[in-house]
Amino acid sequence: MPRTKKAPAKKAISKKAPAKKVTAKKVTAKKSPAKTTKRVVANKTSAAKTSEVIKLVANLEKELASVEAQLDKLQAKVGKSEAKQLKAAETLKAKRNAAKDKPTAAKKAAVEKARAAVSAAREEVRASKKAVVAKRAELKKAKAKLAKANTASKVVANAQAKLESSTAKAIARIQAKADKQIAALRKKADRELARREKAALKSAQSTQRRKRKAKVAAAPVAVETEATPAQSN
Repeated sequence: MPRTKKAPAKKAISKKAPAKKVTAKKVTAKKSPAKTTKRVVANKTSAAKTSEVIKLVANLEKELASVEAQLDKLQAKVGKSEAKQLKAAETLKAKRNAAKDKPTAAKKAAVEKARAAVSAAREEVRASKKAVVAKRAELKKAKAKLAKANTASKVVANAQAKLESSTAKAIARIQAKADKQIAALRKKADRELARREKAALKSAQSTQRRKRKAKVAAAPVAVETEATPAQSN
């Protein structure tokens, strides 16, 4: 019998498909440094303006208190000057009456002296009243300045409150937007991870099927190789 040629056994070489490690991408919210810097600068500027206005109001309140104290002193001085003037006028009246009864050179000199004292007291009262008028005008100006400063302080406080409110709202909007973006990116990453895991599983299953087919194909060839030497004998 002619020898049958041995059919070379086909070696099924199957490369193992290593399962790909799929890692979820880290999702980070994008920062906006320019906007944050501008917001911080605006807050610092607003705080500086507020502190300046507060200092101005405090200084004007001190100035107003000082002017009021000076005005009180001047008014008290006017009262003393008026009392002095009244006393000098009474003295002059008494000296005149005395000079009318018995006119002498000494009494006439005393009358002139009393008259000069009355004139000096009158000038002192006039000067004191003038100073009071000037100080009242200064007080009025100080009150007007303080009123303007208080108004400015209220305006600055309202502006700062509005700025803080708008800043908080803007931060909340940015945070909400960032949260949405993060949620969307995470969802996308989860979908990509699931897709890759599914693909890896499918690849592993395909590899196993190929291995089984290769084993089934190799089994009859091995049987033939074992039967051939027996027939030759």
